[in-house]
Amino acid sequence: MGHVAVAIKDAMVFYSHYSKIGQVNQYGNVSNNHDLNALVISNAQSFQVYATNAVQLSSDNFIRFKNGGKRLPSSAMVPKGVGKKAKSRDRLDRTKDLVREGDVGPYSTGHGSLKPNVASATLERDHLSSDGALKYRANVLNTGPFSGMGYSDGQIKARGIAMAIEHDIHVTGYSHGSKQKKTDTPNGMTRLQYVAQFPSEGLYLEIDEELAAYNGAGLLTYELVGSYRYLYRMSVKNNHVAATDDLDSLIEAYLRVAA
Repeated sequence: MGHVAVAIKDAMVFYSHYSKIGQVNQYGNVSNNHDLNALVISNAQSFQVYATNAVQLSSDNFIRFKNGGKRLPSSAMVPKGVGKKAKSRDRLDRTKDLVREGDVGPYSTGHGSLKPNVASATLERDHLSSDGALKYRANVLNTGPFSGMGYSDGQIKARGIAMAIEHDIHVTGYSHGSKQKKTDTPNGMTRLQYVAQFPSEGLYLEIDEELAAYNGAGLLTYELVGSYRYLYRMSVKNNHVAATDDLDSLIEAYLRVAA
């Protein structure tokens, strides 16, 4: 089956395949290509260049993590030289399917959005960062990717990055509902204002609250950790947040205890 050493850096997944658990000095070629549909098995260079305490997963669990949250298809070519030493990571296009738990995308507008009906009555679309914080950044602070675009509040909400999660997890969120008015932040701001003004720190708090809730309920899966990692990556790519070592380490920490 093989094993995979995984490290998160700047919201990206760095990984390397090796044959026996614990071969810390025999990691293979490292990749951070999110669109590879095959997992390269090689032993050409040390993975320790990229991470000193990589998370070790089985090949199957790595694929569960890596594809978490993704509704878009993977159609990249298998890398040259892989031959039989590869494990398929191909993904089908699910953009027209019912939204299921862990799916990530724009709330209701944009490619791969979560607009289609959810697969369960208890699933809800959760903005991360919060819908209120996105509007506050654009309309009050005049910062962030929606600033100066002339979007209405409804258009900002539709374009915000969201994830489909169970209602019972959603209500535990750091900035869910009236919790946005709490003033227990490091500088005494409301939670809404804090998440808006410090988006990376705010996203950390929001992800941590929800992953902790999943973990406490015994429901933390590799797919769900992958979904939050993917949401983090999308947030960085779309200039909602900056990647941080703290966010990278947070994803790794929950990946270690997932099942």
